[in-house]
Amino acid sequence: MKQWLLWLFIAAVLGGVALAWKRPQAAPAPLAALGFEPAAGDHVLQVEADGLVASEVEQDVVVPPGLAQPTIESLVDQGTEVKKGAVVATLSTYEARLQLISARAALSGKRAELAKQQREDAVKVAELADTLRQKQARLEAARVLAGLASKGPDPLQVEKLELRLRSARRELSDLERKAGVQAALKGRGFASGLKAREASDAAQRKRKEIAKDENLLAKEREGATAEERRKLALAVEALVNEVALATKDLEERSAVLGLEREKKKLEIRSKEEVLAQKERAIASARLLAPIDGTVIHKSNFWSDQPHQVGSQVWEGVAILSVAKMGRPRALVMVGERAIDLVKEGQPAVLRVSAEPGTAHPGKVLSVSRVSRSREASDAAGAKDFEVTVAFGGEARHLKPNLPVKATIEVGRLRGVFRVPKEAVFEDQKSRALTVHAAGIAEPLPVTASGEDQDWYYLQSGLPPGARLTFE
Repeated sequence: MKQWLLWLFIAAVLGGVALAWKRPQAAPAPLAALGFEPAAGDHVLQVEADGLVASEVEQDVVVPPGLAQPTIESLVDQGTEVKKGAVVATLSTYEARLQLISARAALSGKRAELAKQQREDAVKVAELADTLRQKQARLEAARVLAGLASKGPDPLQVEKLELRLRSARRELSDLERKAGVQAALKGRGFASGLKAREASDAAQRKRKEIAKDENLLAKEREGATAEERRKLALAVEALVNEVALATKDLEERSAVLGLEREKKKLEIRSKEEVLAQKERAIASARLLAPIDGTVIHKSNFWSDQPHQVGSQVWEGVAILSVAKMGRPRALVMVGERAIDLVKEGQPAVLRVSAEPGTAHPGKVLSVSRVSRSREASDAAGAKDFEVTVAFGGEARHLKPNLPVKATIEVGRLRGVFRVPKEAVFEDQKSRALTVHAAGIAEPLPVTASGEDQDWYYLQSGLPPGARLTFE
């Protein structure tokens, strides 16, 4: 039984193979079925690009300096209409306030240092000035003596000494008489010995004064010797040098102390400026709208997410912008293959996603020549260029950042054949089409009279009834 089933299975398989071998196969589709037959006609050359609606005027609101990486505490909603000077965001000031306290303490310390230095400098200058005055007084006295010595005896001084001596001799005579009387009274027992000794001592002192004045009178009558005059002159010269040195010391020391005080004052001004910066930074934590307009949130430079409450920001980062629509524009991106076709002044049609079915006339305002990578992570990939297109009709009601599609007319051609760029094979020297005619596929060199984003436009060169073949 099992053997019979095995032979039956083998016969069925062989029969199926035979039927498949004899069945006729379908004929391969001709190459012409993969192409199309171009026809001559009039064509408008167009470039399409996507982008966003932009305002006529837009000003960024950026993080001011001095806030030490603050966070956003409040933020006006996107699309809000604001007036110039309105608060559109506030930033945290905790770190800035700590820095403000530190700046105030540093400024107070510098001012205290300056006050202390001014007191110490005043004492030092006063000491130097007093020393200078003493030396100047000694110099004046020495000059007087030297002047007198150089002139010889002074008659007035001689007369003064003589008068003093006559008076002193009369007083000595009286003292000697009193001393004699006291001695006599003592001898007779009528006076004590103490009074006798006092009278004798007074007479002795007067004799010494007279002897001193007599010597002075003698010297005054004789005048100063040459040696004395030389010594007086040397003393005057030495005192002149001392006064000059003391004057220079006072001036130099005063100048040095003044420079040190100026340095302290500069440090104080620097600290005052730092303090003022911190105060301005805290005041600037309330960000104001620079113009009347609509609020647009800005994205983080490291991501596509917009800033929001709690986000940490840095100095100079644009948190948002305020846009004044005026006559709005469209900022669209054109690929590198088509950018050379776009020129300023070309007409365009703009379609905003929020207004399906509405076409706005437009005109190309500017074409950027700075490329941007289509993918931020692929610097070597495809590039796009920004093209600015102005709305020609009434479009003030539009809001910024609405998606928009621009169809830019880059040329018009009459009586030409429109051929997909994918059908054209190019090398460095020529372009060619693969044409299927009369059952034969062969390359046909062609010359394009124009092109746009997706098509070449051929003036002539295609045989009647020819079909293009391409993948």
